[in-house]
Amino acid sequence: MIATATTHESDRPTRGSARTPRLSDTSLRYMSALYDPRSVGEGAWVPHQTGMSQKTRVYCRGSMATGTTGYGFITVAPSLGVANDLNPIVYTVSGSVWNPSTSISSATGTAGSGLVTNAPYNSSLMSPSTSPGLQYKIVGCAIYVKYADTELNRGGDMVLIEEINHRSLAQYSYTAALGQDYSKRVSVSNDWQRVCFTPNSDAEAEFAPSPNGGSLSNPFLGIIVNSASASRAFDFEVNWVVEYLGQQARAPSISFEDPIGYRAVTGAADQFMQLDSVLGLDGFIRSVEEQLLNFSGVGSTSTHQQNWAGLLPFLPHLASLAPLAIKAVKTAVKAVSSGSSISEAAKIAAAKTLRRAVAPNAHLRIKSK
Repeated sequence: MIATATTHESDRPTRGSARTPRLSDTSLRYMSALYDPRSVGEGAWVPHQTGMSQKTRVYCRGSMATGTTGYGFITVAPSLGVANDLNPIVYTVSGSVWNPSTSISSATGTAGSGLVTNAPYNSSLMSPSTSPGLQYKIVGCAIYVKYADTELNRGGDMVLIEEINHRSLAQYSYTAALGQDYSKRVSVSNDWQRVCFTPNSDAEAEFAPSPNGGSLSNPFLGIIVNSASASRAFDFEVNWVVEYLGQQARAPSISFEDPIGYRAVTGAADQFMQLDSVLGLDGFIRSVEEQLLNFSGVGSTSTHQQNWAGLLPFLPHLASLAPLAIKAVKTAVKAVSSGSSISEAAKIAAAKTLRRAVAPNAHLRIKSK
């Protein structure tokens, strides 16, 4: 998914009108994580299934430059950014040599980004052979690039591209990337330009045991620069919003599901990357609302019945907790079963109780009824 503007006050999510289906707060936050992951902090998750997960945002910042030919690039393999000992980014520097008519893989003198040091875990904890291991899920990921050199030398263009099948961009040339109908060409600018990850399938929105292997480890996000001048400097930033699942996950919290909202957001994201960027986040919201209309006129909701039904399977884990806390959760579950509303106090007490009960068993999934 491609976006080409800085985040302004008007870009903040707004609820749909009374005449259109409304997206739940859960799915609004997920939509924002896809559209601009650095804008949502650490509280977003993929509303695909109810469960417990740690939610965090990690990032890597640096500088890149066009090489000796006046061309340069930055590519990102999204899944490699979830660990602090992998290198998800490749970019050119002033000494890089790249003929834009040849593939990115033919470039010489490129520089890696170093490590995403603020990622909370290393890859050894996310291995099928590690027990008990961690699993990860990418909620959002985006590359941001802006011109950072003298105004006198500013010029040229940038090609923003997410490879449509999530194959590697290594075999793409500047010409090949520019010729794709899913890429976008923009002028070199002092404003941040970004290209965003969009899940291609439910499998890419599920927890995975290892960041190595699979489509998400391919460098399929990229920004290619033609500055018409050698050694021009650009700033970059890559942001991830990530969920972690497992016994070693720190401070897990509830992730509620919203299957209708999830389908609407992912369906709209697939279409939105083809739209003109001037539509902004408001255009994305309208696309999601149109998707909601496809579900027999039923809008995405955040009803108590939908969100709190996931508590039911975890009642056995509450046996060792204080009687008053157990009563709070049972009250909430009883309200769910009867279809009545739940007071805010009951919801808060139930959430706190559930977190205490499940934290030692955070590797378990909550199965929604």
